[in-house]
Amino acid sequence: MLLDIWARVGDEANAVDEREKRSPLYVNLLAAHEAYSGVPAPTHHKRYDPDRAEKEEAGTRTSMFIPSFVPVADDGSGDFLFVDLRKGRKHGCVSEYFKEESDWRPAIWPSVELLMAETLSSLRSGHPVLS
Repeated sequence: MLLDIWARVGDEANAVDEREKRSPLYVNLLAAHEAYSGVPAPTHHKRYDPDRAEKEEAGTRTSMFIPSFVPVADDGSGDFLFVDLRKGRKHGCVSEYFKEESDWRPAIWPSVELLMAETLSSLRSGHPVLS
């Protein structure tokens, strides 16, 4: 379901971004910024490109949901924890996915095993995880 939603949303976002980049207003604002500002022009968001995101190292932000993200727990409101199964040093790390911001935070746990160990410790001690 999330892959289908992201395909529709991502394709539309890419189309809007392309239209905006060609608009006379954007072209003029960019030219004025470059002519009168001492700082680089702001960059556009990353294009929706799940194939590119799949090739990035585990633990890197994608700003979208991709097939290598395996949900493992949810809060019932559309936010959930997922395991990142992409290749790299952080393969298997656990991160949060937010329906509004996607995967905007770095990984929280390096593995599901550590997530479970901290959760068990929290249940036994009464101290919250990530406090």
